[in-house]
Amino acid sequence: MRLLTPPCVVSAAAAAAAAATAATAAATRGAVASEAPPPAAAATATAAAREPSHHHNHHQQQQQQQQQQQQQQQQQRQQHCHHRQQQQQHPQHKQQQQHQQQQ
Repeated sequence: MRLLTPPCVVSAAAAAAAAATAATAAATRGAVASEAPPPAAAATATAAAREPSHHHNHHQQQQQQQQQQQQQQQQQRQQHCHHRQQQQQHPQHKQQQQHQQQQ
């Protein structure tokens, strides 16, 4: 995906990825600053959240929904001003933005 896509499309893709990993976003926020979280960790965290092991499971689902809403709000803000977080999460998109500025 080296195509020159407009920032709004890049942000939309980032928002979809953020919604998929919203369950682990809060736990791995420190790791996201340097690298994207490993898919295995995200999969195990979502599986653990879906697993009805405790009666607190319903509480976890509410927290996940809140996290997803917060993530989407952050992504919408990033559409307007290119935030540092977006470039850190997706280093490939940083090069695309530089190409757009040159053209």
